[in-house]
Amino acid sequence: MVLLTTHDTRHTPSQGDTVTKSSVYSPFRLRFQCPVEASKAPRTSRVAAAMSGYKMIALVWLLIGATAVDAQLVGNLTSVELAFAVGFGAAVTEVYDNTSHISHGSFLDIAFAPITQKLYTVNGGWMLIHDPATSATEVIPASQGGYAGIAVSSVTNKLYSAPFTGTSVLIVDPVTNTTDNTSLANVAPSLSVHGWWCGIALAPITNKLYAAPFAADSVLVVDPVGNVTDVATLAGFGFGIHKWAGIVFATVTNKLYAAPYNAGSVLVVDPVANTTDTITLSNLGVGGASKWYGIAFVPTTNKLYAAPANAESVLIVDPVVNTTDVNSIAGFEPTISKWFGIAFSPTTNKLYTAPHTATSVLIVDVATNTSDTTTLTNLGSQSAKWVGITFSPVTSTLVAVPLAVRAVLTIEFAVDANVLLPLRHLAALNATVLEQQRIIDDLNATRMHCGNGTVLSSGNICIPNCSGLRRRSISCEP
Repeated sequence: MVLLTTHDTRHTPSQGDTVTKSSVYSPFRLRFQCPVEASKAPRTSRVAAAMSGYKMIALVWLLIGATAVDAQLVGNLTSVELAFAVGFGAAVTEVYDNTSHISHGSFLDIAFAPITQKLYTVNGGWMLIHDPATSATEVIPASQGGYAGIAVSSVTNKLYSAPFTGTSVLIVDPVTNTTDNTSLANVAPSLSVHGWWCGIALAPITNKLYAAPFAADSVLVVDPVGNVTDVATLAGFGFGIHKWAGIVFATVTNKLYAAPYNAGSVLVVDPVANTTDTITLSNLGVGGASKWYGIAFVPTTNKLYAAPANAESVLIVDPVVNTTDVNSIAGFEPTISKWFGIAFSPTTNKLYTAPHTATSVLIVDVATNTSDTTTLTNLGSQSAKWVGITFSPVTSTLVAVPLAVRAVLTIEFAVDANVLLPLRHLAALNATVLEQQRIIDDLNATRMHCGNGTVLSSGNICIPNCSGLRRRSISCEP
């Protein structure tokens, strides 16, 4: 990853400091006024007043003083910093990092576990764990079996991976970093078929998970609460032909939608009615072609978008009016397996795909229905590079998991460092105020109570009720 770096702006001004902006900014001087006698004011009003002043300083700095002459890009932003920059209309530049080499690949899809704030994927006896906060990646032994697709249950806080070549659902406990391939076993029949299910998603309305049938005859339903599976209820699709690849839940309809790989229609699953529909969103070609792989729901448009594998366009599904669109975002080369996996970034309001054989990341701007394959490019001509991509809310980054390559692909965002100065100074000042308050609280906790004091007969002097100690209250004050 190549990024321009910037100087450390996290200086904490002390009382009386005059903070002068450097030559790259318009000349503008600010003086931070720190409280001289903190004990004179009640705690809540003291902190509130300090923070109010700091926020005003930051706002004035941003609106008046932050005029950059030499823009410097800074990456590795926190989600708060990125949201702050986007909120003020700062230009966001996408960058990528594929330098975190690992010992094993061959992973299919990746998911975020809120309980540990990390990302997980499993396949072939290995589990990959990626910490987006530190960019650290480790690969550890796991239960055997081939898996494609992984999703987290908000009820059990565990992850569940759909069997691709194996016969059991793999359960991942992110707290203990252990796997279990025996509790939900024998879900696939004893047939010589490659790729049972591909993609799995949680339906919050039922708290169950649903896996898309690739070569399997049915949707795999996993009940993480009862720890049971069901492959009989949503069945009848026939074995083979690699039908659907990737599945997602749409909150606007409370249904799940699977991307047509070789199937001629989008698979619609109604988890409440326990029914499926392959008729409504059809006429998308039949008999092969490996069209789309991976599908994502975008809440800002209430539509679904599938990544083009061999297809020449992004598949757009409007689940509200039940229509499909293969013309608005089109014009891609009909090459084999271009992108496998797609994820939405709520921070940029764009979609990002995982390059399989493509040499670039496909970026889709859902607000304008436009695509970009030139910003994140030069990713190599090797085939089968990454499969599956997801959004990390910890760092507002996107992470694609390696198949044939030996590196995690991280898509990050960089902004002009000047934009972040008010936020970073505010954060430093906030930390200073909180530390000052902690010291004051510690002193108060160890100080003996002296009561409200006694007013001398002259009425001008307030004496503590215990000698040699300062009183805590100010009730004797005029």
